[in-house]
Amino acid sequence: MKINLLFVGIVLLLASCDPVRGIEFMNKTDSIAEVIITLDTSSVYYQQEQFEMEMVNNDSIVITLEANETKRFYLGMGNWSKEELKLFGRSMKKLDIVTKENTTAYDSLESIYELLNNSETKGRVLIEIE
Repeated sequence: MKINLLFVGIVLLLASCDPVRGIEFMNKTDSIAEVIITLDTSSVYYQQEQFEMEMVNNDSIVITLEANETKRFYLGMGNWSKEELKLFGRSMKKLDIVTKENTTAYDSLESIYELLNNSETKGRVLIEIE
């Protein structure tokens, strides 16, 4: 019995070492916000089933966030390396954040990567919409 508990403990310890890699969109406004992502359809991230999204075309998704809502999408295990962030950034042709007050467009690889890189911490990318 003690051996079984020890084995289960070791398995749980080893399995919990890597964080879940994900992206979160946090709407900090008092109205609806949308994140519109135009994807490169040849990207490995294009086929992610974890995105609960509404396809607009075959290459665009819209993530609608109610006031003060956060949506999370899980994209594998482990922390985001610089290379993974660049790969994920390359999967997007454009990322628009639309609020009642304005629209912010990230339409170059550099601007998308900067947004992702500045928002990354411990296995997740947190994009706050203000």
